[in-house]
Amino acid sequence: MIKLFRALLALVFLFYFGAASSTPLTGSLHVYDPFGFDFCEPPGTGACGDPLTGDYDATAGTLSFDPILFLGTDIITNTVELLPVGTHTRSDGFGGTITASVNPGQIGAYIILEWDINILPTFMVWDVAGPVSSQTFIPVDSDGDGIPGHAVAGGPFPGFTGIFEFVVEEPGPDVDITLAVTGGTTHECASTNGTVVEISANLSLTGGAILESISWTVDGLPAGSGTTINTALEPGSHDISATALTTTGETDTETVTVNIVDTTAPVLDVAFIDDRSGMPVSHIDRPNVQWIKVQVSAADACDDSPQTHAVGGFSVQDGDLLKIQGNNDTVTMTTSKIDLSGTATDASGNSSSGIATLHITD
Repeated sequence: MIKLFRALLALVFLFYFGAASSTPLTGSLHVYDPFGFDFCEPPGTGACGDPLTGDYDATAGTLSFDPILFLGTDIITNTVELLPVGTHTRSDGFGGTITASVNPGQIGAYIILEWDINILPTFMVWDVAGPVSSQTFIPVDSDGDGIPGHAVAGGPFPGFTGIFEFVVEEPGPDVDITLAVTGGTTHECASTNGTVVEISANLSLTGGAILESISWTVDGLPAGSGTTINTALEPGSHDISATALTTTGETDTETVTVNIVDTTAPVLDVAFIDDRSGMPVSHIDRPNVQWIKVQVSAADACDDSPQTHAVGGFSVQDGDLLKIQGNNDTVTMTTSKIDLSGTATDASGNSSSGIATLHITD
């Protein structure tokens, strides 16, 4: 019996309204007191909040409404049972029953409204006007009290009526584009030529829209086409935009900001080098000190010429040969140890330091 009912219900919807996919609806809430005063007139004012929204699917026989504010509290419709042509009896929620009829050309629903702690079962019956692409659901007086809708039978609000009126309009062609950056929107600088970043476009095409093209810009300059680009970005902040165009002229543009940062300090090499062998040394006898030179060099992924500075009792630079002038051409030194300290700083302000010690023996 249940399967037969569902089949008949689907046939009724197909007969009157044709096959369709789930379609957004927009409308308004009306709440009447027993004397016919509408707390929500004009729609969206007074006790009522934002416009009514939801979805309608004639093929599946489903109708749903998003929560809508009334007196600062959401009215929630977790239960919406669509009803075919005929007379229907359901629980009134207070120990009794309520009955409503659905005539040809109408759509009916048994809906349980939840407002705060109140559970309020009711019927809603609509006259449906317009083509399948744009249907208007007009509330009818389903209980004969002269007020659109079906009054609540009992509880704290006897005689009050809550009713939805809305339009189901098939949307036209549209496109929506979103961007995804592989690895996130912040990347560490990888080389002096820039960091290669991959950005992908995700599309949503609705209303029969057909994609014609996707075009990209980086910092306002053309950067290619297609669903994915790989672009080399220098350190700093960059705006990457993608624009989707449909064959019927609809467009959507999305922009994402990608930051290329340099947080890595230069690699610094501080050493005393024996100029004869080219090898670093930490000990040398006094007569051979003349062969020792200072090495202070730095390498950085994003700066091909980081600034270096070194002090070894006096200012020195990379490649300086260490010479000591003595009396009567005799090499003499008054120390047995020389400390060389150096620093390196890249263009982003990252710095590193190092120290080398040369021990001098007699």
